[in-house]
Amino acid sequence: ELEILDVNDNSPTFPQSSIALQISEASAPGVRFRLQGADDPDIGTNTVAAYTISSNEHFSLNTQKSEDGIIIAELLLEKSLDREMQSSLQLMLTGIDGGSLQRSATVPIFITVLDFNDNPPVFD
Repeated sequence: ELEILDVNDNSPTFPQSSIALQISEASAPGVRFRLQGADDPDIGTNTVAAYTISSNEHFSLNTQKSEDGIIIAELLLEKSLDREMQSSLQLMLTGIDGGSLQRSATVPIFITVLDFNDNPPVFD
């Protein structure tokens, strides 16, 4: 009997060069946005094990493990958006594998804040 062990010889990769989201400024804190995860041809502990997101004031990252062991990443709105104050945001999502010599990949997330009629007209 021959057992072949996987070595961590592949880095995670994201299927797209960037992630684009359009989020209304009327979205309430607590809303989640599922993100496209990274792929890693390695198996077991050498595949994608965690995700992180760049520090920011509006979003955190929520992760869950599916029944088949895949890590699912969701962007969680923590603080309301205001398009009049900031019409776009850029975050960085990092996928990290579980190998003893960890490998990672990053992808930018471009967020466009969509306007909501939240300001009355002002006359000069």
